Amino acid sequence: MYINANMADPWQECMDYAVTLARKAGEIIRGALKEEKSIMIKSSPVDLVTETDQKVENFIISLIKEKYPSHRYSF
Repeated sequence: MYINANMADPWQECMDYAVTLARKAGEIIRGALKEEKSIMIKSSPVDLVTETDQKVENFIISLIKEKYPSHRYSF
């Protein structure tokens, strides 16, 4: 079977974008390490979430939806 070397892997772009977002999210998290933490309870006393968690989650979701508006998501 012949594979055209010029054909890009259709998932490679998604993977590269995911890595880029993860690095940017890491920058947000590192910046938040210097700030005071506000911790909230989600569904139980052991299910905790910080403002940084929510900020990073919203950041990643919004940029994925912006880049891939036709994709379906389950969050």
